[in-house]
Amino acid sequence: MDVEIITIGNELLDGRVANTNAIFLSIELRKFLGAELRLIGLMTRQVTTVRDVVPEIVECLQLAWKRAQILLITGGLGPTTADVTTQAIAQFFGVELAFQESAYQAMQQRFASRGIPMPECNRKQAYIPQNTQILPNLHGTAPGFYYHQQDHFLAAMPGVPSEMKAMFTNLVLPYLMQHFGSNPWISRKWRTTGIAESKIFDDLKPLDWLSSDVYLSPLSSPMGIDLEIRFPPASSQPQMANILSRIEQVVGPFTYTRDSADDLETVIAKALIQRHQTLAVAESCTGGMVSNRLTNVPGSSAFFQQGIIAYSNDAKITQLNVPQSILERFGAVSAECALAMAQGIRARAGTNIGLATTGIAGPTGETPLKPLGLVYLGYSDGHQNAVSQFIFKDERLIHKQRASQAALALLWKQIQS
Repeated sequence: MDVEIITIGNELLDGRVANTNAIFLSIELRKFLGAELRLIGLMTRQVTTVRDVVPEIVECLQLAWKRAQILLITGGLGPTTADVTTQAIAQFFGVELAFQESAYQAMQQRFASRGIPMPECNRKQAYIPQNTQILPNLHGTAPGFYYHQQDHFLAAMPGVPSEMKAMFTNLVLPYLMQHFGSNPWISRKWRTTGIAESKIFDDLKPLDWLSSDVYLSPLSSPMGIDLEIRFPPASSQPQMANILSRIEQVVGPFTYTRDSADDLETVIAKALIQRHQTLAVAESCTGGMVSNRLTNVPGSSAFFQQGIIAYSNDAKITQLNVPQSILERFGAVSAECALAMAQGIRARAGTNIGLATTGIAGPTGETPLKPLGLVYLGYSDGHQNAVSQFIFKDERLIHKQRASQAALALLWKQIQS
């Protein structure tokens, strides 16, 4: 069975800077859907993005219907006049829109639970194409819907990630598994940090030990490289073991989790909780991103005690007890300052571990001796200290992301030693 994913929305195509987040979300949605489909043996053959224009959506559906048996659509189910996905799908099927009282009541109840009246425009979302079935939305107002006829299936879901993921996982995926699931491919995955994609493949070369029916796929981000390998269902255990061993030799030292979707902060949280250790973080160049990531993990109060953004020199002195002599002699962006910050936050919070970041995020602030993007990371646990240095020459947000990941990688390395 071939699957096509269709994402709908003007903001995904028009290139406005203000909508770069929407573009990122679109990529994340496609990544999520593709990964979940692989688990039940369905492969995504094409991903298409189309504007909120009815004729263009209809044309896209006509082409997709010919080349794929399963169409998964996200976006364009909102209450505004710009949200035209439902209208376009009805036109594609040649049917009218039908008012669904149950969907309307669910929307009213959702607004009532928030203590606010429902705007009249939301009524539009209760209309779905005839001959389709409702997919309830437990996290938003827009219901989804699906159509299944013989060997074709179409599901329309909201574009909001939390709403789409819940609807797909709880409703669409079980349906697909029941009616279309086949023998799944065998997948193994490494989540790595601290090694470049080019370095991984340079160390794996030549790849002639991989047969043509085995797929090795990297996924790069500022947080690291996710490496996934997929074997056909009938692959032999000796063949897989040999391939997995060769990959493990290259990426094993940089891997923080295997065959898991856990991010680095989640892996660290589990380790700290298991060890009954506590942590405090002092941040400068990352502006609170390290603390934010760690406290996004459910149950983080069991290990995370305190976070301070000490951006100025005065804050480093008054809040973290960084000696003024260190700042005068070595500067705020230095190995000495990073370590002093880590020691200072650990002493202030009374934790087992202190972690610190300081650097030049840019685009200004560099000197002849300290280039743009320079970062120092400090670690202290009362028994051992460690400092790492990096240069991340990226725009400001990506610099912060990469610096926060490097700080967590330093923490991970130290608590494993």
